[in-house]
Amino acid sequence: IMNAIQSLEIWDGERKISISSNSLQNMVRLIFSDSGPGIDSSKSSTVFSPLQTTKKNGTGLGLNIVHRLVKEHGGDISLMSNSNGCTFMIDFPVASETDKYYRHASENNSTKINKRVLIIDDDELVISAIGGIIKLLGCTVTFTTKPLYALEEIKKSDFDIILVDYKMPGINGIDFIKSASKFVDIKKFILITGYIGLDSNELYEKYNIPVLHKPISLDELKHAIAGKPLSYK
Repeated sequence: IMNAIQSLEIWDGERKISISSNSLQNMVRLIFSDSGPGIDSSKSSTVFSPLQTTKKNGTGLGLNIVHRLVKEHGGDISLMSNSNGCTFMIDFPVASETDKYYRHASENNSTKINKRVLIIDDDELVISAIGGIIKLLGCTVTFTTKPLYALEEIKKSDFDIILVDYKMPGINGIDFIKSASKFVDIKKFILITGYIGLDSNELYEKYNIPVLHKPISLDELKHAIAGKPLSYK
């Protein structure tokens, strides 16, 4: 939806987003369509790949995260695009009490993690994806795209976990954590990044800050939010 909104903001034609659903035998299909410029056929085959983007300032992580989440829930996602816009179709299996995905969801819901989490990231799509998962884990989520606003929130609120993006406008995640650690325990911070050149081992040894690399898997996120030590290869 956010990708559709962003594409329509620079579109001079009709601006319309539609969402529908229907059932297909043992599947449920969700359909998201927009009337924007569409995606060039040469790029449509890579839209779900990490670090691939069709936007000027995009991170190339939003749709990759969506793709991984859909797959982790036993579903499939596909794209149809032409000069009349984009359509994303997501198919999920119908759950039953004997279905492994149903059991997996039930097990997840039975072990809630009651923590207050702050997410600081300049990519709203990443915030939406990660924040949605964290809420399902039972946490209360606050988020912002503005590091200076985040500092004020940290000063007045008692967060259990603070997720900080490494690459943000005006300040990087390490410098932000250094500033914020003057008035909050540095053990509350987790650095998140899509920058493949970042050495997780080095950062952990130097600053004692755990690192999650985007796209973050469901299990990695659960592990980190639960406060379990992260292992690095």
